[in-house]
Amino acid sequence: MKKLLLTTVTMFGLTLFLCAQTTLVTQVPQISNGNSTLRAPNGTAAHTSLRAHFLLTATELASVPSGNNITQLGFVLNNGIASGASNGTLKLYLEATSDVTNTKSTTWTTAVASMTEVYNSTYTIPISATATNIDLVLALPFAYTGTGLYVAYEYVAASTSTTPANYASNTDLASGLKMIDGTTTTPGATLTGSSSFRPCMRIGIPNPNSNDVEVRGILSPVGKVSSAIQSSQDIVAIIGNASNTALTNVPVTMSVSGPNPSSTIQTIASIAAGQEVNVTFSGLATTSNTIQTVSISVPNDDDNSDNLLLYDQSISCDTIGYYNTDGAFGAVGYNTGSGCLANRHVIPNTTPVTIKSIGMVLNDDNVAVGNTMKGILFNSQGLPIDSSNLVTLTTAMLGNRVAFDLIHADSNLAGDTVFIGVL
Repeated sequence: MKKLLLTTVTMFGLTLFLCAQTTLVTQVPQISNGNSTLRAPNGTAAHTSLRAHFLLTATELASVPSGNNITQLGFVLNNGIASGASNGTLKLYLEATSDVTNTKSTTWTTAVASMTEVYNSTYTIPISATATNIDLVLALPFAYTGTGLYVAYEYVAASTSTTPANYASNTDLASGLKMIDGTTTTPGATLTGSSSFRPCMRIGIPNPNSNDVEVRGILSPVGKVSSAIQSSQDIVAIIGNASNTALTNVPVTMSVSGPNPSSTIQTIASIAAGQEVNVTFSGLATTSNTIQTVSISVPNDDDNSDNLLLYDQSISCDTIGYYNTDGAFGAVGYNTGSGCLANRHVIPNTTPVTIKSIGMVLNDDNVAVGNTMKGILFNSQGLPIDSSNLVTLTTAMLGNRVAFDLIHADSNLAGDTVFIGVL
């Protein structure tokens, strides 16, 4: 009976370019270490008033085209509030700078005296249990010339919720944000708090491109394929039109070199401005074990930085998994709580298959040392059918792949849908 070793998925980060017909939106800085409910208006009574300013460096803003007006500014939320109305008045300020650390005054009036107020209007925190964005059209466009930016905001609530909104954040700049919050409608005069958590921002400029096609991602393949249980795979590429106009007859090229060679062109007949489509390349061979690179590309256009995406993939006889050879930029977990993280796998009905071990790449955070984990295998109804013994995490495991060997490894799962994870 074939022994099949499965690995689990690690997610990867990209700078995000999101495009409507007239506005090009860039998300900066890249999400790093996840989230915060404390550094932007969270909708609760604790944030009845909030003042803060933080720095975006010129390096972080390198993907924002220089010489354009910033016409939109917004936040990236991991989730909004749970229920009820939560809104108020928000003021936004911008200032160009060459600073690489936040040296702006903690006295609010001094800090904003040199800044430009670009927004002063309502701010509604959405009701959402999932990721969402808030994009605000600026009353006063701000000329961007390729420098760093200071961003400041003042929020005063008109109504509050009992649950906080959660903002996507970056912690790469020590003490990059200074703030004060309060339970009254009178904002504090001095920013007494300092944090490395900076909210990730959505910066919008008028879209200058009339011909810009982006390769935005690959939905499939998985990072590790077993040649023993599947002889072919489909590759699905995500293609977006980042132009300010519709495009026709857009060729998309997929190629694989090595023992499983392939080269195919699919043509998108028409794609509207701002539209995103999935392009499927079917029946690609996975019969030869190898490390191979899948290439998705589109022709040169107004922005060639997003015309090619490469994805490394491992094909072997005994391993499947979403994780590939790319490096991980962050991690997920339950902090001091507990829970289960699992991935769904559909096992082809081609040969007898048992699952012997579950592998996962651990983050390098020392906080994890001393915690315990175990691998766990669920059936399609979410009922556990096997697990490993508990493993105590050590310093040597951090940043490495850890194997959780299952206790029984005796179930033939060919043709089943299973969930593989850690608890």
